[in-house]
Amino acid sequence: MSTEERLQCSHREQDEELVGHKRKKSPTSKDIEGVLKKARNKSANSFDEMLEHYGEVQKCMDHWIIGSTCTLIGGDSGVGKSTLLMWLEVGYLRGEWMGYEVLEENKGGNIVHYMPEGYGQQLESMVKWGITEEEKGRIFFPYMGEDEHKQYSFVLDDEGKKTLAHCCNLYKPKLIVIDGLRAAMLGDDNKQTDVKSFFQYLNSLAVRYKACILITHHYNKYGEGGETSQKRMAGSGAIVANCRAVWAVTKKQTVGASPDERQITLCKSNAGPSQIMMFYSMKDVETNGLQKTG
Repeated sequence: MSTEERLQCSHREQDEELVGHKRKKSPTSKDIEGVLKKARNKSANSFDEMLEHYGEVQKCMDHWIIGSTCTLIGGDSGVGKSTLLMWLEVGYLRGEWMGYEVLEENKGGNIVHYMPEGYGQQLESMVKWGITEEEKGRIFFPYMGEDEHKQYSFVLDDEGKKTLAHCCNLYKPKLIVIDGLRAAMLGDDNKQTDVKSFFQYLNSLAVRYKACILITHHYNKYGEGGETSQKRMAGSGAIVANCRAVWAVTKKQTVGASPDERQITLCKSNAGPSQIMMFYSMKDVETNGLQKTG
């Protein structure tokens, strides 16, 4: 695809409401022609730099999370993926993602938190971090059954999809959280056809509500490419292919790092450069859900 075609495709995506930096002024036709002229003269450093300059692609957390689509958060069991999800939710409720401001038009949005592996006092943990009653009232947990017998753990078969879709229809979320891809998915995560069907449904929700979807997923025990590689994600390669951004959560990969320190590596982003890192402390997260170490 030529630079002109990519710029035009990006321009068509401008109506996506993404969580992240404040919306910049839309470029005029003269601006776009100037960008194309630079590209033809090869005086621009990169296409991503041009898009960043003219605000053609809205970003969240500097392209770490991309709106109206899925972001995959992978890591070994016990590394703290679920805690990180709750931390991101608290940040979203307060209008800031680890130092990046939530777009004005997305502030105040609701969250739908789907837990295929079951309810585990997620809301109680966020309350301990100090969320207000108003913020608490913006988080919704889909479930099956009657109030006396709520079943939070369910797979996204036909009935499960209807349940999640109904919850989203009621509360119009701007953030959808799925804590456990393998538990949520119907079928085999090693089969490309099953993976494709799963993400078609999720992406339809993301587009309909212009929402960010965050999904946690496990690593393979014997993945390739090192601790922070997207190749370590369990299941079919179609899982990574169907997500616009992919994170790897690991213990901090430096000599002398404390056991509480974590590293997030951006393995993939369709809206900017990848292989960049962010660091935080589990102790800070579990204390108040907001601080970060770097």
